[in-house]
This record gives sequence, structure tokens and C-alpha cells, in this order.
Amino acid sequence: MHISAIEGCSAHDAQCITQKISEYEQEIKKLQGQQKTLSSTIAYLNNKTKLTEIEMKKTQLEIDALEAQIADLDTRIGGLELSLQRLTDILLERVQQNYKLQTQDPFLLLLTSNGISDFLHKYRYIQLSQTYTQRVMQDAESQKVAYGEEKIAREKKQKEVEALRKKLEQQRISLQQQQA
Repeated sequence: MHISAIEGCSAHDAQCITQKISEYEQEIKKLQGQQKTLSSTIAYLNNKTKLTEIEMKKTQLEIDALEAQIADLDTRIGGLELSLQRLTDILLERVQQNYKLQTQDPFLLLLTSNGISDFLHKYRYIQLSQTYTQRVMQDAESQKVAYGEEKIAREKKQKEVEALRKKLEQQRISLQQQQA
């Protein structure tokens, strides 16, 4: 068997050949370490990509949930608008009726009544009418406050959706950069 010369060593210089073996073994170990590092880098990048994809899904779920909440708020706001309009109409009618009732002189009311029980009935009606008007006014004020709160909540949710959409777009850009 014929052994050819090895880089910088004669074919019969065992010490030089052993040194070269040692050098190549070290180089192989070094390259194996780099291979591990490269594998680790690839695994890291794959995991980073998966993480970004999962974060994107989470962000989209948050957007979907907020949009559902906004739709619910829109429905409630619509209902409050109708309720507020109805209460306003009732209130205007009640104010007109109260004005008519209050402009009557109690003495004239007594004279035009068919007896004391009719007078008491009309007087009680006026009191009930005033109480009802006050309640309608309180309800209208409560509806107005609720309406305002719901609109503020909707605006807040819409701002959150806008922020999440920007975040989602940044995540998409990041994912594209990772995959490039």
C-alpha cells in the first residue's frame, strides 16, 4: 500500500501526520459546532416565525372580539336613540299637558267639578300627571347619560381596533422579513 504525501508532511513522517490528524479532528469539531449553531439558528428562526404567526392570530382574535363588541354597542346605541326619542316625545306631550293643567285655577277647577269627589279625582290626576312627567324627565336624563357612555365606549373600542390593526400590520411586516 502506497501512502502519498499529506499537505506539508512527507508520506513517512508519522509525527507530522498525527499532527495533521489532530488539526483535522479539531476542524471537524469546530465545523460540527458551527453546524449545531446553524441548526440552532434555523430552529430559532422557525420558532420566531411561528411565534409571530401565533401573535398575529391572537391580535386578529382581539380585533374580532372588539368588532363584535362595537357591533353590540351600535345595537345598544340604536336602541337608546329610539328610547331617548320616544321619551323626548312623551316628555314634550307631558309638558304641554302639565302646562294646560297648571294654568287652571284650582278655584275654577272646584267650580267646574261635579262635586267634591270629581274635584279630588281631577286634583289627584294633576298630581299623578306631574309625578309621571318627573319620572319621564328622569328616565330621559338617564337614557341621555347611558347614550353618552355607550358612544364613548364605542369610540374607545374603535381606537383599540385601529391600534390592533396597526399592530397586526407590523406583525405581518415582521413575518415577511423573517421569511425573506
